[in-house]
Amino acid sequence: MQYGSIDRPYVVPDTTFQPQVMLPQKYVKWLSTQPKSVLSSEAVRIERNGVKYLPTSLDPESSLLFIDKIVGQSLSQGLDLIQPDMYDEIRHTVDSTLGTDVCSWRVIDLSQAMSTIIDGTGNRVLFGLSLCRNVTYLRVLRLFIIFMGASTLLIGQLPPWVLRPVAGALLSIPTLIFKKLSVSYVQPLVKERMQSVNVDDNDQGSSSRKSHDFVTQSIKSAKKFRKSIEGDVSMYLAEQFLILAFAGMATTVAAATNVCLDILSASPRIKLYETLRLEAVSVFKSEADWMSPASIKNLPNTDSTIRESLRKNTLQSRGLLKKVMPKEGILLPDGTHVPQGTWLGVPVQAMQQDEKLYPQAYEYDPLRFTRLQITMNTEEAGSKDDPSAGKNLFDAAQPSDKYLSFSYGRSAW
Repeated sequence: MQYGSIDRPYVVPDTTFQPQVMLPQKYVKWLSTQPKSVLSSEAVRIERNGVKYLPTSLDPESSLLFIDKIVGQSLSQGLDLIQPDMYDEIRHTVDSTLGTDVCSWRVIDLSQAMSTIIDGTGNRVLFGLSLCRNVTYLRVLRLFIIFMGASTLLIGQLPPWVLRPVAGALLSIPTLIFKKLSVSYVQPLVKERMQSVNVDDNDQGSSSRKSHDFVTQSIKSAKKFRKSIEGDVSMYLAEQFLILAFAGMATTVAAATNVCLDILSASPRIKLYETLRLEAVSVFKSEADWMSPASIKNLPNTDSTIRESLRKNTLQSRGLLKKVMPKEGILLPDGTHVPQGTWLGVPVQAMQQDEKLYPQAYEYDPLRFTRLQITMNTEEAGSKDDPSAGKNLFDAAQPSDKYLSFSYGRSAW
C-alpha cells in the first residue's frame, strides 16, 4: 500500500496464488479503455467466479451481451413503463414486512426485511405479479441466490488445483437443484410470453400493459439479437433471467441493508432522517409523483446518502480486474512491464477511503455528494470559458474514475 499512496503500481497477495497488480487511481481510465485482446475482464470472471464449476450452460460473453443489449433496451429505457408496478410492489412488501401500525414498536431482522422487499420488487419488475407474490417460488429463488453466491465467492477464492474442484463439485449439487426448481417456475412464463410475441402484429387482443412487461420486451429484443440462440430458446431466456435476478438481488440486499443502518446510526446532530423525509414529502405529493421516473431525479440528498453509504461500505476490495493477454505482456503508462497472465485491477476500497479523493474519508458524511454537485455546478456556471472547470470534482449522478461502487466504463451498472 505504500506504493499505492504515491501513485505507483504494486503487487498484492491472493489466496488463489494468482499474480495481481493494483494500479493507482490515475490509471483507471486507461485500464477501462484497453481492448479485450489486450486486457480481458471475461477471462478474470471465468476464474474468479468459478464459472466452469457452476451448473449453467451459459457462457459469460453471452450473458454480458444479454444484459448489455437486451436488458439495456428492455429495462433501462423503459423505466417509465415499469415504475408504477415497482412502486406498487414496494408499497405492498414494505407494508406487509414492516407493518402499518404507527403506535407501537416491533423488532425486525433488517437484513431479512430488505431481502423480502427487494426479492418481491425485483421479481415484480422482471416477471410480473404472478411470480412476485408466489411464496414458494420466492423461497426457492432465494436459496438459488444463496448457493449461487456462495459458489461464485468461495470457489474463486480457492487454489485451482485440489480445493477448487472439490468445493465446486459439492456446491454445484444444491445450486443445480434450486436452479432447476426456479426454472420450473420461470420457463412456463417465458413460453407464454414467447407465444404472445409471435402472435400476428395486427392482433390487438392482448392488452398494451401486458405487451410492456419486461419479459415480453426482452423476448422482442432477443429476436433482434445478432448472436443466434441455439437449442431451447425458452430455457436459454429463463436461465438468463435467473442469472440477472441473481446478479441484481444478491448485492442489492447487502447494499440496502448498509444504507438503512447508516441512516439509522447517523449522528442526531445532522438530522439526516428529518432531511430525507422532508425531501421526499416535497417531491412525492401525489400518487402520480410516485409513478414518475422524473421524481427520482429530484432527490439529491437521498441520492447522496445512498452513494455515500456505497462509498463507505464498498462491496468489493478490488475492482476492474482484467487479465493480460498478449504473450509479450504489456507496458503500463509509466513504462512498467507486466507479463502475460497477470491480473490488473484497482484497489476500490482503498480508493474510496483515500483522504486525497475524499476529505475525512473515514467519516460517514451523507450529504457529501450533494455539496460536491452544488460546487461543481457553481464552478461550471462561473467558468464557461474554461472547459476544464469542475472536471476534478465528483459527479453525484454517474460512476467516475474516483467513485467505483458501480464499476466504471463498459463494466458500469
